[in-house]
Amino acid sequence: MHSSCCLLHRLFTDLSIMSLTNKKGKKMKKDSFERNNSWYLKAQNLLLNKKITNVQWQTWDTDDEYSSTGLVFEVEGGTTFFLSSDDEGNDAGALHWQTEKDYGVLPVGVASIDEMRKYVKENK
Repeated sequence: MHSSCCLLHRLFTDLSIMSLTNKKGKKMKKDSFERNNSWYLKAQNLLLNKKITNVQWQTWDTDDEYSSTGLVFEVEGGTTFFLSSDDEGNDAGALHWQTEKDYGVLPVGVASIDEMRKYVKENK
């Protein structure tokens, strides 16, 4: 497991590192903590120790001619994830990554899997 994965694992599993004080120095209320904690637990259940079985870029909105493509990945069990620019899923979002020695981004706008297949078929 890469160090960045280990860091995420520690973040998700060691709730003691979660500060109960926000940036303004105010204590987090119990209901706020419970709501935030439920998101940590949801992320854990969906992502931890899951094998990624498929990765591809897909057209975000096939009805919008100006729509970009975004990264989509599937994990064992069939759950599909996509990166969005916001909580409402309005447009594709980039995936930033980091290791101890390198960092980068998997961008939006990469040719969709359908476009890649078409190219391969036409250029055999």
